[in-house]
Amino acid sequence: DFLSEPEEIEPKKHRKRGIFKIIIAIILVIAVLISAFFGYEFVFQPMQKTSVYDDMLELYGQTWDGLPSNMLYKFGRLYQTNKDVYGWLKIPETDINLPVVSTQNKSAAYYQTHLFDGSVNRYGTLYTTSALSENFTRNIVIYGKDVYEGQMLSNIKKYLDIEHYRKAPTFTFDTVYLEGRYKVFSVFKVADALSSHYTKTYFFDDAEFESYLKALTDISLIKPSIDVTANDEIVTLALQTEGKDVFVVARRVRDGESPLVDITEADVNEAPIMNSEIPTIAKPGLTEISSMEHVSSEDKSMADGASSRYEQQAPISSAIQVKPSTIISST
Repeated sequence: DFLSEPEEIEPKKHRKRGIFKIIIAIILVIAVLISAFFGYEFVFQPMQKTSVYDDMLELYGQTWDGLPSNMLYKFGRLYQTNKDVYGWLKIPETDINLPVVSTQNKSAAYYQTHLFDGSVNRYGTLYTTSALSENFTRNIVIYGKDVYEGQMLSNIKKYLDIEHYRKAPTFTFDTVYLEGRYKVFSVFKVADALSSHYTKTYFFDDAEFESYLKALTDISLIKPSIDVTANDEIVTLALQTEGKDVFVVARRVRDGESPLVDITEADVNEAPIMNSEIPTIAKPGLTEISSMEHVSSEDKSMADGASSRYEQQAPISSAIQVKPSTIISST
């Protein structure tokens, strides 16, 4: 009996070693899976998003033979890549320089999880529920979700700080039919449950639209020196967050109007008012002022996001339909 004791102990040691190896293997598998998940979420997807939108920025401005004749040439290759293209949004002092699509052919849920080229990616694509139209549009709402890293539309949160507004009181948004610059007149945030109050795109008459514009002005956290009327077209940037959604609303620069904004008149609205009577709709660069030698002294307090001095001094049309004289052809 004494001699047989080691024979009983040895199998127990082997079993313990086997169990230990299994545990180690499970831990390693879990570690690999976790690493793969975080690598995909926080390394691959950001890199994929950057690569795709860098490519789209390069395509923006290039024509394509199959582009409908009434669309702007510069949307040619983008239209070839994705027929849902609606326009292009560029906001100074942010990295927002991105295409916008319409959800008339694919759902909003699709574009919340897919890039412009169709790749599956959590960053998604900026989108609007509006259908493409060459006609007057009272309000175009552009949606984007907050991706926390200051990417995509997330950077409009900067407008909650009036100092950022003073740096970039205007932005450009070109549809496939018309080029346009917009002056920001309202910035606010509301609980996501109330967001649909501020994304109306249909209005019965001028009076209803004027009431809506007043509500946007009343709730704004800033008070700029920009008037809005029922004859204006507006663009609403709606950032969808997990709490309070952020809105930036701007009106198109009118025909013959200067794109300059008097930033000295902008101030903080100490008592924003939420208008609870609005009906709910179910569906969802720092201006170089010191370098403006050609501008009069009284205009040196004016600023916008113009990309050139010529743009800063020359009034522009609110709806310029430009066909480039030099076509960048690519088939």
